[in-house]
Amino acid sequence: MATTPEREQQQMEALENKIKERKILLKEHDSRLSYLQSKGFELGNFYLVFQGVILTAIASGDSVFRCLDRSLLISVSALATLPNLFALYLIGEEYIKIITQRDDISIRCDTDNNELAILKTGNPQKVTVGKRVDSLRRHVRIFCFVICMACFLGVFVVVVLVCMKTLRKPGTKCKHKQS
Repeated sequence: MATTPEREQQQMEALENKIKERKILLKEHDSRLSYLQSKGFELGNFYLVFQGVILTAIASGDSVFRCLDRSLLISVSALATLPNLFALYLIGEEYIKIITQRDDISIRCDTDNNELAILKTGNPQKVTVGKRVDSLRRHVRIFCFVICMACFLGVFVVVVLVCMKTLRKPGTKCKHKQS
């Protein structure tokens, strides 16, 4: 049977191994989060540039675009919006899931560090994050995600409104300028 100092030494080694494993997981989560963030920004930028091209074409006042049926550019804009918003939603959902897992691992790592400190020194460490703070962070992240999705959807609405206001109605004749 192991004596008390030997048992404490085994407990400390087990906690140190757990902490190392969790730190490896935290690095993997950080890497995945960075990748998702980059992909989300890249996709969002492409989407905004595409919608900007449509708005620029309309605003340029070129008669080719002025004579287009408004439903054409609205359809093109919608075809860009739907898959982009869906992809951004999936990226955001995955980001929130992974960052929540990362926070949970971080809390467990803090708890293990606290137990290790108690075994080594007899004094507990200060634990930084509680369950309520973690829950609040999750709600704030979801709120920010919803705001971002609403902004991307808002860009589509602006494009639709500009098309409705600027371009011709279906069935009306277009008057070309004679040179």
